[in-house]
Amino acid sequence: MKWLALAAIVLPGIALSQTRTIRIWFAYGDEASAQRARASGVDPLAQVGREISGSRLAVPTNDLGFKVQLWCRMEASDGLSRYGGGPEVNLAFDRTLCSDSGKNPVLNADSFRKVRPAGADQNNYIEAFTNGAIVPAWRNSTTITDANQDGIQDTSQITYLQTLPSAWRQGTQGPGVTLRPVGLATYLSGRIIDPPQFAGASTGFKLPNATPFRIIDVNWVSMLNLGETYGDRPGETGLSITTSQQIGLANTTAIVGSASHTGSRYTLVAVAPEPGAGVAFGMGALMLMRRRKC
Repeated sequence: MKWLALAAIVLPGIALSQTRTIRIWFAYGDEASAQRARASGVDPLAQVGREISGSRLAVPTNDLGFKVQLWCRMEASDGLSRYGGGPEVNLAFDRTLCSDSGKNPVLNADSFRKVRPAGADQNNYIEAFTNGAIVPAWRNSTTITDANQDGIQDTSQITYLQTLPSAWRQGTQGPGVTLRPVGLATYLSGRIIDPPQFAGASTGFKLPNATPFRIIDVNWVSMLNLGETYGDRPGETGLSITTSQQIGLANTTAIVGSASHTGSRYTLVAVAPEPGAGVAFGMGALMLMRRRKC
């Protein structure tokens, strides 16, 4: 029933005739990620919530985690076009031989295995998504949600649809079975949190028009070795943001209605595991050289 409820949210009210653009990007998700970028020199201006500069992201090594925020900016001329649902955004991180359907295709000899979504269960990356934005709740593209009929619009938190698995690995859009990028997929929807007795209900949401908006945080695990990079050579996926216009196809992460997309491929740069560790190492080496000279 939850799937059916979400389908009712995704499909109505999408104004396909209009031309809109959404730019989707990653920002630093926590202070550890920002400090790592500053200390390594990859991005001296890194701050939590700031867009990742130059599409290069400093990450830890050897199965340690890092966090990014998923942001967007929607350009639209009316309220209908800002209603939640499609196009679907695939947060690609590897590649394998697969189609654009089917959950968790098996990685093969051509896969990179340099980064993966966080989570103990590799068939359900539910732990990869955290800290969804709090937004006004909508029953459809034109009607606010007021489940308890108190005259106040309900609020909801952007989250994933809780089916099993609720977040999975899936190929990017394209015909046939080919070697293609695979990415993190789920349905993002609004889940009512106010009033609390309706906390399990799925609903829609609207994005601020022409305003940067943080959607949700995405947690990853780095499998790079110190000094490695991933994403700057031909064929490497890195962390990439791609889209599909096939509304309702469960191979990507639904964000907003019927919009063209511009995004980025991010190169991961493996630096010292702990923020500031590289600086400490450098200072230690300098002191050792001074002692030898004395």
